[in-house]
Amino acid sequence: MMALTATLPATHLQSGVQTTPDGQQWIPIPEPTPELWKNGRTYHARPEQPLTVANLPHLHGDREAFSLSVDATEQLLTNLDKRLSWKDVEAFYPMSDVWAFRRVKRPRSGTHRHEYMIKGSTFQLRQALIYALERNEMMRSAAVPCNKDVPTYTSVNPYPFPRMHYAVLRGHAETYEHLIDEVEVDNLADVTDIKHGNGEDGGDLQFPGFMTAFTIVTSRNSKEQGMCALHYVMNHAVFDMASLHYFLRDIDERLGGMEQPRDTAALSYGPYAYWRYVWPYTDEGKAAVNFHRERLTGLQHSAKAWPPARTTGWMRGNDEGWLTKDNQDGHSTTNDRRPLAPTGKEQKGKSGDFRAIRVPHILKLRKEHGIAPAKAIKTAVALFHVKETGAYEAVFSQAEGGRMAIDVDGLDFKGARGPMVEMVLNRVAIPSQNETVLSLFNRVQTQQAALSKHSHYHRGQLVQELEKTGDAHQFESCAPRFHYNWAPRMPPTSDRIKLTKFEGRSDLGMALVYRLKGDDELVIEQSWDNAQLKEEEVERTTRRILAAAKWICNPENWNKPIGECDFDAHDDAYVYQGLP
Repeated sequence: MMALTATLPATHLQSGVQTTPDGQQWIPIPEPTPELWKNGRTYHARPEQPLTVANLPHLHGDREAFSLSVDATEQLLTNLDKRLSWKDVEAFYPMSDVWAFRRVKRPRSGTHRHEYMIKGSTFQLRQALIYALERNEMMRSAAVPCNKDVPTYTSVNPYPFPRMHYAVLRGHAETYEHLIDEVEVDNLADVTDIKHGNGEDGGDLQFPGFMTAFTIVTSRNSKEQGMCALHYVMNHAVFDMASLHYFLRDIDERLGGMEQPRDTAALSYGPYAYWRYVWPYTDEGKAAVNFHRERLTGLQHSAKAWPPARTTGWMRGNDEGWLTKDNQDGHSTTNDRRPLAPTGKEQKGKSGDFRAIRVPHILKLRKEHGIAPAKAIKTAVALFHVKETGAYEAVFSQAEGGRMAIDVDGLDFKGARGPMVEMVLNRVAIPSQNETVLSLFNRVQTQQAALSKHSHYHRGQLVQELEKTGDAHQFESCAPRFHYNWAPRMPPTSDRIKLTKFEGRSDLGMALVYRLKGDDELVIEQSWDNAQLKEEEVERTTRRILAAAKWICNPENWNKPIGECDFDAHDDAYVYQGLP
């Protein structure tokens, strides 16, 4: 269990009325504690009156910061809708540095587009959607930037004023007017053709502003009575895959007529948001930065980044409106991001293709040696990188769920309904091809345990430390190129809601998401930047990783040297057509 320990100014350790340096008196809110965080822990516990400084524990009673927060929110909301104001804000959370400092390179950066076929009427879907939005507050939030005139530290708050906040709007009709609309099409399959303009396809879901947009799709086809579709675009700053599952499960349960949800107390995102805000300034948070600095020092001398760059920038999906460092108007002067495929949808990027292979013994590996499937597949990815680069280590980025490592002061954040994911850079040393498969499995798993323990860290602080060692440039160069993401097993929804499109637009070169379906079906979702990579190159990569995974998970090969790994035995790989 971790306890928050931070060095604070002496005035924050005293009790009772205190005096600020400018002579103002105030009664301090205590340091974040489980008791403080548990206020508003369920979606039922919402203040009916407009929020006060007492409802925002991360401001530590700082009325100057509170006033600035209200002013910034009012300015944003009235620009969106003159009917909206601070009184419509249900909760106000600090946004972590993971999202607040993200570089938005194009209108769709960091958004997801998903489409579903729904068994039910549009009325039933609207009811279910609003029910789910009530229970998943981050889906009702807008990103509010802090005023540029705000001092880094205020007179009474020991922590930097957040650069960005989430303003969670109350579930009023005015809110849903902005979040939900309806579109009629000839056939439900046409949902894939709607809303592709930048302003309708995630281009308006950037900071500042709303972070989600939902569309209920109806059909003119009489044969599709009792059916409809759900289309939405979301900014990744308000969800991760775990919290998205909770949201979809709520929709599914309400479509099925379930009045009492499976988990009656839907966890607010607030406790985690407050914890993550304070974390970088605690002793433990600083230790996490030091951990990553130590293991990444020397990266500039040893890492070979893969895949090699053919042009500038790394991104998946549509690159329309992309901004370069040299040219901020969005028009490339060098035209250096030409799609490698000449025609059709290829020009807009590729996303959401699936390949799979059977790995019969992957669960046996865990039973006999304690090696989890995610670590086994990560080992295959590391071997592939070393094979491709000829280097003695594999360097690639990874999404860390951030949920398994947290047990803070008795608070369990695993069920928090909002984004907890962090990005880390793997550096897996493979100095000898004579090392046995089982030995490498154990090393990768041990390293992963350390990464999970230190998954929450302040990226900006780490980059500053790596600048001192000369490794920051290589860190920034390697991070977006190749991305490994193990998707956790999620209980399936019913056939009332069926996913038909899943498209992410993160600024990554090649992103491979791995899932284990059933006991032995390894599925890879592949998406890539098609101005950097050809489809056949991505196909080759996926097949070779699948082949390596199958080979190293075979018990007959566990004691063999890794140099014998067969990357070409992928004839039994196939196109996967099931649900992700």
